[in-house]
Amino acid sequence: MNILIFVLNLYSIKRKYMKSKILIIITLLQLLSTSLMSQSHRSWEDANRNAAREGKIILVETIKDGVGSKLDKILKDRSFSAFSKSMLIIAKLSETELKFKSLESKFMYSKPPFYAFLMPYGDVISFGDTNMNSSELMFVAQNALKLAKIKRSNSRSVQFENSLSKAKLKAAKENKILCIFSCPEKDREVIFMRQNVFSLDSVADVLNSNFVLFQQHSDKIVSFDFFNNDSKLLFKSIGIKNKEEILTMVKDVLKSDEVIKFQSYDKVLNNQKIMIILYRRSDTESKIKILSVFKDPELKKILNNNYVCIQMNESDPNFDLLSQKYNITNTPCICFLSKSGTLVHKIIGIANKEDMINETLIALNNKGLEYYNKQYNNNYKNNNSLEFMTSYLQVLRKSGEIKYASSVVNKFLLEMFNNKKDILLVDTVSDIFMEFYNEVNSPLFLYFIKHEKRFYSRYGKEKVDKKTLSIWKLGATTFVKNNTIDEDSFKNYSKRMKKAKVKNWRDIADLAHLEMYKKIKDWKNYSELGEILFLNNKISDKELYAWALAIKEGSRDKLIRYKAATCLDDAVYRIKKQELKTGHILLSSYKGFFEQLIKELIQK
Repeated sequence: MNILIFVLNLYSIKRKYMKSKILIIITLLQLLSTSLMSQSHRSWEDANRNAAREGKIILVETIKDGVGSKLDKILKDRSFSAFSKSMLIIAKLSETELKFKSLESKFMYSKPPFYAFLMPYGDVISFGDTNMNSSELMFVAQNALKLAKIKRSNSRSVQFENSLSKAKLKAAKENKILCIFSCPEKDREVIFMRQNVFSLDSVADVLNSNFVLFQQHSDKIVSFDFFNNDSKLLFKSIGIKNKEEILTMVKDVLKSDEVIKFQSYDKVLNNQKIMIILYRRSDTESKIKILSVFKDPELKKILNNNYVCIQMNESDPNFDLLSQKYNITNTPCICFLSKSGTLVHKIIGIANKEDMINETLIALNNKGLEYYNKQYNNNYKNNNSLEFMTSYLQVLRKSGEIKYASSVVNKFLLEMFNNKKDILLVDTVSDIFMEFYNEVNSPLFLYFIKHEKRFYSRYGKEKVDKKTLSIWKLGATTFVKNNTIDEDSFKNYSKRMKKAKVKNWRDIADLAHLEMYKKIKDWKNYSELGEILFLNNKISDKELYAWALAIKEGSRDKLIRYKAATCLDDAVYRIKKQELKTGHILLSSYKGFFEQLIKELIQK
């Protein structure tokens, strides 16, 4: 008002100052317009745009039809006016406006009149009563600014699956607890919790990392129900919760279904015994089985009291280093390490809790792989009895050291064979041969082929034929010398298989060629042969995945990677077509693994 009086008084100035007077009036009117605009209600779109640009929050007044604004009166208070200019963008919405109708869920279905403080283009962070005076509204606004600061520092939110069946499947695959969040659909407090508590990084991280979540609507009750993979209710909590209450709830849930306390490999201190599990992404079923075994109370106690426990997959930068260091060729693999980091014992997979407890106790008593290796290498002459070898070979088998076990057996059995030609007819010796022997050029193998019918009664024709075929297959991959394939020798070997009437000898030769191309990292020929085998249905989905994974990890050639991705895409199409035909989802198929690998192959 003082500005207007001042402007009007300018009209009394003498005419000779008319030009200056007009310029002054225009300037002051512009200032007046700006001042009034800062206090006026803006449109919803302008309010969001300006709040985002200026780093402010929005104070919106919602008004009942036919009722005037109460905020205009509060804005006349000098203290609140100054505060709003620096911290707020003001907007107004009438309940009859279409914009208000579209924002009903954002306003948590509240009925006008009310004040709401919002993040620009975001959620409501606080509400205010339109009967508040300026001091009360300023107090609410200051709290809203504190909440806005918290929201700006958080970027993640709780993730809910879009169907219960999908949530259950994911929980089973990832061995996580299923959390079903039940709530009324239009409850103001629930919406506020979702917008302002579930969006906190600490809440989102602890819920997303430990659970698979699904939200369903209920009439009245707000509840969190937690189920294990056997659909057993582990924990139930009722009511709206703040951050601290959710974090406490999570601790209580995990305590009720506590498994092994896993830590990060990078955070392990020196001078600690370590139990580490290494997985590949394709080990889903084995991982689920192992982690379910780890829920056993006795096993948890043994491991948590004696080891620092770690789990990792191939995405971890330490995976390849540890795989090479401890000669891990198959996964999932469980390694027990001494305080100095040396390998004490390792096992491939685990069948049940009794086996896992037994293997853990073996490692604790230092009677595992390391012990047997030392006994064999340091005193072979005194430790080459059939009894010792039988025990040693079982340890090597459980450890996944099949290749080394075969070399031990080849040496041991050949010595016995040279002393007694029919030694293979001894049951214990033939058992060792059937499980571990793989030397195709040995006289022992020739003896086995010649007398294979004598083994039918003990093992059956199918098992004997399978053993014979496996030795032929392995022998076909042994022609890499000095990083090149000895094609002439390989050709002669193929002729030998043909002459011996080895079943599917051509397919064996092709797959062996594929494996040798991989060994010498000849990705061009590896890619071309793999593609031919795929198009002619000569490789299984498991072999196809291994082929494409090798290309992904070994070749940077875009064309080679694209061809591998194309084969996988064709395989995915075939699986989907089969699912449509049968009307059933093929849960054990490689479809999901193929789809993920396609993305990784074609990404820049």
